[in-house]
Amino acid sequence: MLNQTIVIIGIGLALAGCVTTQTTTFSPTAGQSELVRNGRPGLVSNKGHTEVAMVMKKPAGPAERPTLIALLCNRSPTPITFRYGDITASGGDGAPLKVWNRAQLQQEARTDAILAAAVGAATSAALVQINSPTYSTPAANNIVDASATASANIAAAGALARGAVDVAMYENTMLADNTVMPGECVGGMVVVDLDRRGGWANPHDYQVRIPFGGDVHVIRMTVAPSSNK
Repeated sequence: MLNQTIVIIGIGLALAGCVTTQTTTFSPTAGQSELVRNGRPGLVSNKGHTEVAMVMKKPAGPAERPTLIALLCNRSPTPITFRYGDITASGGDGAPLKVWNRAQLQQEARTDAILAAAVGAATSAALVQINSPTYSTPAANNIVDASATASANIAAAGALARGAVDVAMYENTMLADNTVMPGECVGGMVVVDLDRRGGWANPHDYQVRIPFGGDVHVIRMTVAPSSNK
């Protein structure tokens, strides 16, 4: 066990020597257009009576899950009930990827905290990066449901596209089940599992499908490494 720990620490220190982040590029299709909010790439999708805008939360490290900030707007004359569990994701080849919810992220954070306490502060960062290569939410215990920040939801369809919403308002808010009233928008994070096939050094394609009010918004993006060294 000691030898394994030493090897893990060594690998973690080696990774730390070359700082790499991920660059995300969205691929709009019919009814979609690219945008930039707060310096981050994003996309707006219009279908039927609904609108979905998605922006990357931040440039992620090579071992971090893609995390998107989504804004869902109801332009219909009737309420629409949205379910977070209906969101699905896949890699470029169609292989399914997990969409993480708040409870799962918080459980992972607790597990990593126990590991860090066991090995000591000097080695915890390296161990967490190697033992949990998909860990992407170090403040997971501070994540709140979208219902707890209802005041941040803007009652105007297309608000994000028009620049009326600062995406930073949703950076610690998980997108949650909501009945979205006519003219209302709700927002929060969507966390997708990291596609580890082919290694971190290669670009990966993702598709995120968001059913909303009978429409299915398909968000296509490519995540590629970008070295900062």
